[in-house]
Amino acid sequence: MYSRQGMYAATKASLIQASDIWRLELAPLDVRVIVLVTGGIATKFLSNMPTVELPKDSYYQAIKNIIAEEPPEIPFGVKPEDFAQDVLRYVEKKTTGRIWIGGAATLARLAVWLFPQGLLVSIPFA
Repeated sequence: MYSRQGMYAATKASLIQASDIWRLELAPLDVRVIVLVTGGIATKFLSNMPTVELPKDSYYQAIKNIIAEEPPEIPFGVKPEDFAQDVLRYVEKKTTGRIWIGGAATLARLAVWLFPQGLLVSIPFA
């Protein structure tokens, strides 16, 4: 796991919750909100992350090699253009609410529904 994952996951969860609330609050005004819960998309997102430079006195020096590792390729990634077409179909159908879309998104949705949170966070992905 990368040291940046905690912040990334926290902001993603916050936006999902906020979007769910906006969807309910804005519905009477005829404003639709779609929450995209994305699975794998075959991009170079992680490869383009800047190299981490740690200060010599950083507490993270002990795990510097883990932080500096090349990110793994995203499994089950769909092409960005296919992902965009899928999103467009939902927008054109005037869909609202959470949409699980992208590579292995259905599998992730099932896992979230079936397994306790503690089990999900203990699964090593990297």
